[in-house]
Amino acid sequence: MASVDQTLLYGLLFANAALYALLILGIFKKRGSGLEASSVAEAFLLLEAALKKKFPDMPAGFTWREAMGRIRDMNPRLDWKSLEGVLKGYEAYRYGGFELSYTDPGEVLRLASVLGKGARFVRGP
Repeated sequence: MASVDQTLLYGLLFANAALYALLILGIFKKRGSGLEASSVAEAFLLLEAALKKKFPDMPAGFTWREAMGRIRDMNPRLDWKSLEGVLKGYEAYRYGGFELSYTDPGEVLRLASVLGKGARFVRGP
């Protein structure tokens, strides 16, 4: 009889440990989840969505310079030099017709995360 009780106890302890492990795994998985971008253009789309969510009073047709001015007022800890370089390249692509060369959108995605949209860079095919 004692071995049956012991087997039941160990079975319940194992089930309890397995449930806690699944719970912890789910928490870590949820924290790491977020939107993905495979290019700078996609990263700026994510940033635009985050800007519209954070600043609903932003006028239609706002410029990136206006947006950056508002963001600087928030004083987030970002690599502003890198962000400015990516922004200049993106504006040349978007409005000047230049080809968009590969640029790491990491800082743009960090900014989108700061504004409330979790994002991470995933290399495209």
